[in-house]
Amino acid sequence: MKNGLRLKLLFGAIFFKKLRLFLSILGIIIGVAALVVMVSVGEGAKIKVLKEFRTFGSDTVVVMAGKARIRAGRPVQLEISTTLKMEDAKALKRVFGVVRVAPVFDGTTVVEYETESAFTSVVGTTPDFFRIRRFSLSEGRIFTKKEAFHNAKVAVIGQKVKENLFGNEDPLGKRIRISKIPFEVIGVLDKIGVDASGKDQDDQVIIPITSATNRLFNVDYIKSIFVQVADEGLLDSVVKALDKILSQRHLIKGREKDYTILKAEEILKYKKKTASIFSMLIASISVISLLVGAFGVMAVMILSVKERTKEIGLRKALGATKKAVVIQFMLEAIFITFFGGLLGLFSGYILVIVFSIIFSYPLVLPVKSAFVAFVITVLFGIFSGVYPAKKAADIDPIYSLRD
Repeated sequence: MKNGLRLKLLFGAIFFKKLRLFLSILGIIIGVAALVVMVSVGEGAKIKVLKEFRTFGSDTVVVMAGKARIRAGRPVQLEISTTLKMEDAKALKRVFGVVRVAPVFDGTTVVEYETESAFTSVVGTTPDFFRIRRFSLSEGRIFTKKEAFHNAKVAVIGQKVKENLFGNEDPLGKRIRISKIPFEVIGVLDKIGVDASGKDQDDQVIIPITSATNRLFNVDYIKSIFVQVADEGLLDSVVKALDKILSQRHLIKGREKDYTILKAEEILKYKKKTASIFSMLIASISVISLLVGAFGVMAVMILSVKERTKEIGLRKALGATKKAVVIQFMLEAIFITFFGGLLGLFSGYILVIVFSIIFSYPLVLPVKSAFVAFVITVLFGIFSGVYPAKKAADIDPIYSLRD
């Protein structure tokens, strides 16, 4: 009977001010939902980083013409040089531990098919580039080494280029025009997405290196050289050997290096570091949101004590103990945070699913973090109810009834 009466008093007091109850619960919902969403976004960012490196293995070294730096986890070319040559790529192939070398010259130009056109990236390279970058084909074939070095007018296109130019039509064997020059489509890449350098690998056309330098862009230099190492343990020694060879071939006394050597693992390290900092930042913001929600509950409970002074005084006059009053207000605070926490978890998961669908973001439903957020919320509820409960228990019944 006592327990039934206690529950009746509890729910009666809680639902007496519905708007106040809604606002206090809303603060908890927003705090918990924000934590769930932010943790999900942070974990999704880490997955996205690793996904970007599917085509940029840690066994890869990139020699870039001119000066380059890693900024925000991406290799950025600060200064372009025209001194990197095809002969440099051939010299690097002889280094112990190097298994593949792919010279690259890339640029952007208009690609056309019949009445359709697209402004896209054109990459001139060799067959080894596909293996170094771990590119696979959905249909067709890659060009041969003979085609790569004999100005062959063949091309492998990305998924986005296929969609833009051909729609549902089969592109194999069709002729596209790259800067008005006809090329036969011999292959289509699998869907790849954005890589570690920030480029959309589905929006590119890959052609033989000589076709790019001689036919399209009319240059006698290359922009970069991709080097694949046999074993990651040899990476540092290979980089030193590459640097030594390039220094001998390029450095003139008194001048700075006209090339930059970047290791894929360095880019990955910066990317992971950035993602971790991002995760910590958003998690901290979310915890602050939870604290704000808890203080909101405390404010509501203190206001409730002031409004219910006569009710508390009457209960104490009729025999209610301090303990009973404390339990009453503690239960109210716990109920608000518990119910708000559950709704926050539900709302957070719904928002995560919607976000991943709309923005094509990796879907991560954080179970552990959600549980921690819920427990923290309830603990905050208990702590936020302590002061108001004690304040209510200390009310003098004679003073409250007289007022």
